[in-house]
Amino acid sequence: MPGSGIRRKYDVRRLWRCPECGLERKASGQVTVLRCRCQEPYPVMKLIEPKRVVRPVGVPLNKYIDAEELEALLDEEAETEGGTVSPSPSTETHTVVEERPPSSPTEKNEL
Repeated sequence: MPGSGIRRKYDVRRLWRCPECGLERKASGQVTVLRCRCQEPYPVMKLIEPKRVVRPVGVPLNKYIDAEELEALLDEEAETEGGTVSPSPSTETHTVVEERPPSSPTEKNEL
């Protein structure tokens, strides 16, 4: 039997408080005005909402990194740690794809 764990964890209702009697009440986000019935004329309840924190936008990262940039980063890390890093050998690889003409008419359709 499913429990009410998710409903308690993600409570999206807003909290309202009466300035006269201090009664607190939760209502959905669509409610814009609530009135308390503690006295005549009915006082308007105040919205009690914690300050929302907006996270700062981070610096976008490069999708690609060159070998020179990588070596510079490794050198900076080595200097901050106090150790030395031996330079890695160049591991550049090039892939060459050769296109050959199709040998039969059916191969043209398969491509």
